[in-house]
Amino acid sequence: SDNSQRFRETCFAFALTPQQVQQISSSMDISGTKCDFTVQVQLRFCLSETSCPQEDHFPPNLCVKVNGKPCSLPGYLPPTKNGVEPKRPSRPINITSLVRLSTTVPNTIVVSWTAEIGRVSTKQNCWEKGWLRTFNESKQLCQN
Repeated sequence: SDNSQRFRETCFAFALTPQQVQQISSSMDISGTKCDFTVQVQLRFCLSETSCPQEDHFPPNLCVKVNGKPCSLPGYLPPTKNGVEPKRPSRPINITSLVRLSTTVPNTIVVSWTAEIGRVSTKQNCWEKGWLRTFNESKQLCQN
């Protein structure tokens, strides 16, 4: 294991409101063999800087599990330089298909990533916010 990096993990839970369950359930669109939702539950990551709006930004070696099931992440972009760690395109992650559409059973999300030790950077310890987004609103779930 590389001594210059440390593994971080955080877990949080959330429950859906009756209105959210109804809106998500009624937005189901089954086309052929694929089931999709026009109203989605999205997980977003960004830097924890609060002085200005932040764009989506995935931490290194991101791994997400929703209710114990691995979440599919976007594929890696081609590296721009040799020796540079590949990055994923940062964008909201649709977790709707992994979410329990229930008002009584909570959903759990486990997020793990690596953080560089000893590096002075605005990105240090910055991926500790997650948002659950449904409809046109954002709800902050977790901030360490």
